[in-house]
Amino acid sequence: EYRSKSMHTSFGYLRFGIFIFVIGYLVNNKKKFLNKLSLILILIFLTLFFDALFQKFTGLNILGVSRPFGRVTSLFGEDIKLGGYIMRFTPLLLAILIYLKSNKYLIISILFISIFLTLISGQRIAFLMTIIFLGGFIIFCNFNFKIKLLLFLSPIVFFLASILNEEIRYRIFDT
Repeated sequence: EYRSKSMHTSFGYLRFGIFIFVIGYLVNNKKKFLNKLSLILILIFLTLFFDALFQKFTGLNILGVSRPFGRVTSLFGEDIKLGGYIMRFTPLLLAILIYLKSNKYLIISILFISIFLTLISGQRIAFLMTIIFLGGFIIFCNFNFKIKLLLFLSPIVFFLASILNEEIRYRIFDT
């Protein structure tokens, strides 16, 4: 009986293996798949960015939902997960853009926006994980020195600017 229950609960994890095979097939056999996927991911990313800005300044997102606990949540409503979502979403988007040999300014813009969004979301762990990812990205990317320096200094500048914002300063330092 125990083995049967164990097999039953483990069966759900097969979906991850199937997902990997389906994505591998689509990437290898459907050339336009990654182009369409990158466009969809960029649209999602920009929607979250503009909605988060709108919510930061007006207190409501584009759907009219107010900010819970004074935090920026964008389209997630009452769920405080914008920073974690962006932190996990950014490496996937950047990997696809680098694979497609996209414009380096688009890649840098995505990085700046992700740093900004994780900071204004008030999620300290997401911000720290974004900084760690950015450090690895700087080490392994093949941008010139000026761009690497700009990427290295950007979280510091955002962090120092956030000290001027009382709401973010309270969330990051005092809470």
